[in-house]
Amino acid sequence: MNTIEFISHSANETEFLGAALGKSLNIGDCAALFGGLGAGKTAFARGVGAALGVSDVCSPTFTISMEHEGRIPFVHMDAYRLSSAEEFFELGLDEAFPRAAVLVEWADRIQEALPERRLELTFKEGKGDCERVIVARARGGADALLEKFVCKANVGANCVRPRAVTDRPYM
Repeated sequence: MNTIEFISHSANETEFLGAALGKSLNIGDCAALFGGLGAGKTAFARGVGAALGVSDVCSPTFTISMEHEGRIPFVHMDAYRLSSAEEFFELGLDEAFPRAAVLVEWADRIQEALPERRLELTFKEGKGDCERVIVARARGGADALLEKFVCKANVGANCVRPRAVTDRPYM
């Protein structure tokens, strides 16, 4: 299991998926989120935060990074305003990776700075205004995290359906 595709039909379902990932995360895990404006990245992040016991998760576009205390330390980053991976390193943001679970929105802007072991989630518009296709891919040995995420997403899910993706171009 290297790549899984989920279909979400609402912001609530996207938050549910985020919560499934939040229940799966441990210190040192990284989730890199890709997708355009309004794709569902922040709704997903709210779900991650909720599962970690954090209620005030919002996009840190202007602060770039927000640290939260929950079940485990959680760092929510938004790389939209960063110009490069070099700037990411200059700000010392990479120091969060070994001491917290880290979620990075707009990860494409700093891809070279991300840890090799990570879960990548790409958010795309689906059919209609609310449907989102979320493709999750394990990188650098994060297969166990992906499997745990899929298991948590399947528990009690009656509307979010994962399916394996094989031999399909990514992004």
